[in-house]
Amino acid sequence: MSPFRLNRKWILIIIAFVLVRVFVFSSFWIASADKGGWNNFYAWSQPAQAVLMQKFHEPCDWRPPLYYTFTSSALFLFKDQLAIYLLQLLLAFASLILGYKIIRLFFSEKIAFWATLIWAMEPLWAWQNFQLASENLYIPIFLAAMFFLFSFLKKGAARHIMLASFFFGLASLTRPTALLMPAFISVVLIIFFILRGKIRTDDVFLKKSFKEIVIWLLIFNALFFAVLVPWIARNKIIYDRFSFVNLSAINVYYYNLPPLIAVQKNISYQEANDIIVAKAEKDLGPTHVATSNWNCALFTTEELNRQLDYYSSESKKYILRNLKDYLPLHLVKMTPFFVESGYFDMYSAYTGEYSKPDITADFLKGDLREVKKFFTGMDLKKTIYIFGIFLWLIIFASMVAAVFYSFFRDKSKFLFFATSVLLAFYTAFLTSPFNFARYRLPLYILFFTGFVYMVEKLWVIWKNKRR
Repeated sequence: MSPFRLNRKWILIIIAFVLVRVFVFSSFWIASADKGGWNNFYAWSQPAQAVLMQKFHEPCDWRPPLYYTFTSSALFLFKDQLAIYLLQLLLAFASLILGYKIIRLFFSEKIAFWATLIWAMEPLWAWQNFQLASENLYIPIFLAAMFFLFSFLKKGAARHIMLASFFFGLASLTRPTALLMPAFISVVLIIFFILRGKIRTDDVFLKKSFKEIVIWLLIFNALFFAVLVPWIARNKIIYDRFSFVNLSAINVYYYNLPPLIAVQKNISYQEANDIIVAKAEKDLGPTHVATSNWNCALFTTEELNRQLDYYSSESKKYILRNLKDYLPLHLVKMTPFFVESGYFDMYSAYTGEYSKPDITADFLKGDLREVKKFFTGMDLKKTIYIFGIFLWLIIFASMVAAVFYSFFRDKSKFLFFATSVLLAFYTAFLTSPFNFARYRLPLYILFFTGFVYMVEKLWVIWKNKRR
């Protein structure tokens, strides 16, 4: 293909990228502030809140430091919060380029173009480009890691696996979602290698010896850990505990227990949350870090560690005692990751009206009255919600179908699709029971590639039948 035609395609992608973001941004800007609109748009944007303190890490280090470093550096250098939004848009465009390069490792330019164009036009991602700084910083770093990982699978070069481990390390320092990913990927790659006789592709990775695979995966994980060690060591010095993020000690107690208790006792999420809050107050006293606006500076290191150990041990004990109730909850709560579009959330933020029931929780309770009430009568918000569900159900089904099709008919694509689907399930499992559509954003290009790939295959089949 000539350079002119290639440039013309990228011009279309750039135009779509810019126009969709102008439309989303301007739509919220002119929306009624009394109903939601710009007030919600601004309030949901992280740079408008926590990062304005220009700390290069979060106070108490509940989360990893890299995105606070990013936002604080932008404010320090440009003295204007708008710089953060502009940098986030540049990061989003860099993500497009990285996504395109990933697809081209396995697919034709046509598939890469259409998948990238769809991604550039997707409204939820455009909306999120003005929202959480961590999300927008994480995506290009994660995609860089995936590019080098896939390059290693295709070409087997040592530098690719080393660069992949480095970028996975940076991704973890941005969002803890990536913390277990290298270990998970290592297990997946060993399984692929064991099944290489059935996969039978030309990927260099599958032609290596088992000893080479083990050595390179050990190096992969060791380099990844080396990127994290300075931060973990720093936390040990400050908090006297080996902790990557302090959020890991409290997350299960305050995020996983309430949905479980709500289902067990057939009560609302808020009532369940009140129960665990009251229990913590009874066991730790009325003043602890959760009741002190998460300000760890109010406590000595010993007091803080005692509280963090309490949250961690109590949540683990309760879940293990109730595993037969928790496991179905956790698995069902993975569903929104695959089928929620996020478009209903955009509409709700625009109008300031939030009325959707927790469908998965009601399903687990066996009480669908609120769900039936929600779907009684059709209006714009319900149309948006149903459209989004069906759209992402089709996209997800296409991605899964691509795994089976590539295994039987197009093996050169199998490693890409199998890795993509397994990473999707990994992320859904890790983020359950609180799964939102935005958690899927880093994997968007993988989903859209599967969709475009299967559409092309169905189109060819249809054309051949007509002949």
